Amino acid sequence: MTVTHWTDNDVGYEEWLLTHPRGFMANVYNPPSGRYFLIHRASHNLSDRSNPDSANPRTGSAYSKVTAESIDELVAWAIGNLSALASVDGTNFCCVCAPNGGTSLAEVPEEAIHCTHGNQAYSREIGGIHLTQAGLGRHRCAVCAFAEGSRSSADSSHDSVACAEGTAAPEAVLRGLPESQAGEGRHRCVICAFALGKSRARMDPTRRTTFPDEEVGGVEGALLRVTINVYERDPALRIACIEKHGTTCVVCGFNFAKVYGDIGRDFIHVHHLVALGGVGRAHRVDPVRDLCPVCPNCHAMLHQQRPPLSVDELKQRLR
Repeated sequence: MTVTHWTDNDVGYEEWLLTHPRGFMANVYNPPSGRYFLIHRASHNLSDRSNPDSANPRTGSAYSKVTAESIDELVAWAIGNLSALASVDGTNFCCVCAPNGGTSLAEVPEEAIHCTHGNQAYSREIGGIHLTQAGLGRHRCAVCAFAEGSRSSADSSHDSVACAEGTAAPEAVLRGLPESQAGEGRHRCVICAFALGKSRARMDPTRRTTFPDEEVGGVEGALLRVTINVYERDPALRIACIEKHGTTCVVCGFNFAKVYGDIGRDFIHVHHLVALGGVGRAHRVDPVRDLCPVCPNCHAMLHQQRPPLSVDELKQRLR
């Protein structure tokens, strides 16, 4: 068996991921306990929020990682080491990278859902949140939590409550959420719902300046009726691109968080290597192969001509 349990060793763990791209990893507590066991593909490069203040943020403090070359090996390890886990089911597999061959998050239709309290969230995100019946968020409305997160600009690190996933939300927000025992958000973790709402607000394409491939027109001042062509975009693809490639511009290397701090965290444009306007019809987009993160300046320069410059062509023009 090639299973390795990584504790306080981010260097070794990250090296394993790089050398085993077809392998699998699982998040567990440190030491392993309870039923918490979530399997991902080794290639699923998610930013880790488990232990942000630790010297080993991915494998230190209260959380650790387990790796193996096959899912069967991970499952066997879990059954042997987690006494509370009698079997592994669909809730133990990541809904984004779908390591068990199921439907990934990016393939789930995006549908708005509403709660009885007048707030809105999205079925794709809410449906992917883990179930929980414990903690301060027990029986609270996950849709309201998502909406609160999307409106929040505060740092969640102070006076916050963490869940089993290592995600945090302000205690005051959690206590103020209404109760709900109905709908798609039933029994979902409201802490994760808050964090997802906050992340979606940061990554929302409506925050970006638009560029030629988006074909969006605007009028200021006078009230006019304008007919425009808008090419439909899938926000989940943008998120998947950022999770894989990060938020540093692939052309010039600019990173908003490094320059502007927290207000710049997660902010970046996502460039279609094949402009949507050039395709003109619905088509499948691979967020890893077909999209890349670029800063607004480089995004504008890429679209200074039609067809747009390639990333390599623009790199050659940098001075």
